[in-house]
Amino acid sequence: MVSCEISDFRQERGIMQQRKRIGERLIEAGLITQEQLEFSLQEQKKTGELLGAILFSHGFISQKDLFTMLSMSYSGEYAKPREEEMDLPQDIRDIVMQSSAVLRTTIREPEKVSDLLMAPIVRLVERIIVTGIKKGATDIHIGPDVKGTRVRYRIDGLLQHAMYLPKDVLPAIVSRVKIMGSMNIAESRVPQDGAMEFSWESRSLDIRISTFPLMGGENIVMRLLDKTQILLGLENLGFLINDIETIKKALNVPYGMIIVTGPTGSGKTTTLYSALSTINSVFKNIFTIEDPVEYQLPLIRQSQVNVKAGLTFASGLRSILRQDPDVILVGEMRDMETAELAIRSALTGHLVFTTLHTNNATSSLPRLMDMGVEPFLLASTIDTIISQRLLRVLCKSCREEYVPAKALRASLGIPIPDDAVFFRARGCEKCSDTGYRGRTIIYELLKMNEPLRNLVLAKSGSDTLADAAKENGMEPMYEIGIKKVILGITSLEEVLSTTRTSF
Repeated sequence: MVSCEISDFRQERGIMQQRKRIGERLIEAGLITQEQLEFSLQEQKKTGELLGAILFSHGFISQKDLFTMLSMSYSGEYAKPREEEMDLPQDIRDIVMQSSAVLRTTIREPEKVSDLLMAPIVRLVERIIVTGIKKGATDIHIGPDVKGTRVRYRIDGLLQHAMYLPKDVLPAIVSRVKIMGSMNIAESRVPQDGAMEFSWESRSLDIRISTFPLMGGENIVMRLLDKTQILLGLENLGFLINDIETIKKALNVPYGMIIVTGPTGSGKTTTLYSALSTINSVFKNIFTIEDPVEYQLPLIRQSQVNVKAGLTFASGLRSILRQDPDVILVGEMRDMETAELAIRSALTGHLVFTTLHTNNATSSLPRLMDMGVEPFLLASTIDTIISQRLLRVLCKSCREEYVPAKALRASLGIPIPDDAVFFRARGCEKCSDTGYRGRTIIYELLKMNEPLRNLVLAKSGSDTLADAAKENGMEPMYEIGIKKVILGITSLEEVLSTTRTSF
């Protein structure tokens, strides 16, 4: 009995020693900090979960690190992280350690802290931004989380965990970002907005900054607007050839209104800029009123809303009409006054571009009527409505061909060629194991005609308008998505999730 207890004790002691060695190796590898290890060991005592599961669930390690840890558990050897995980010039853990040391010095001897000592914080923030640029992120999220500071990147529309930093560096990061964005570093109780220009390897980016007070600190979101990466041109966005011709014909009309609809982040502004670049010339006077101006275009007079100064969409549009414009872009029709002014501008000989937040093309018409716009004005001015979404493109390096179930093919609702090839996501190093790289659009293109105008005058609902539009050749967004699945551009799962279609 005693020998059995001794055996159990030795076995338990060996397991604890192995866990300790694993923790030390993870710290040495820079995957976690000592504080994160201690916190996870305390959680393990309470829950009895595996150490790797606790580290992963709290975001201390990535899925790749978890697999590395499992291999360490069984082999007792440490597998060196791949180079793409250490894609910065120097190991970020060194900067974090230096930053933490600076913060401790600041608390202990504040009068001796100089700009030179604060350099690690500057380098850390710069590293976070540069890593986001390298990964192709559109947004960087930095905020408090449990026992640390979580950094995430929005890549191809989805947030991805990037790193977990010590909790004590968050206030310093917030202060540094506020300084870069010309914001008030002494105010932490209310949200703030700022902006800055960031240069890296001959690339110039505009970064929009937003801070928001939370429990545990302030949350930062930085939107990266890369001027060198914008793909202007309808053919670069993902429009099909026949639809490009239809849109170009609409752009050549002397007056009328073209509306682009969709949720936030669906690429509406890029589509409008592409449309403007198609007709842009020295022979046309093009004005825009936007909130904010995301990219500056040559020859085009662009202005930004400033509510505090009294420059709103409505007041700006009213003044633009006195500037002898040929084409006007109104960033968004948010209220009755703006909508009516924009529509009357289209009625009086101007080509007007604008956006709305609606789920599909046909629901834009009832929405404008609900805002108070008279149906006869809509019927007389609106020429084209484009509703769009962004979906992820399959990684060409790892996509794999497969044959979907017959029941699924039959349930898609549209005829599928027998020789159609379907691809699905798999994941590789080039796409960070997501299976996708880049994005394209799916859309509905509604071209107004006489039957639709009569339905608008009769104040018909969106369902009636949708049926009439389909009868006159409008392809639903879902069908455009299926076409891109057959072309091997994206996956069936991505289309179904983006269009919220279920079978």
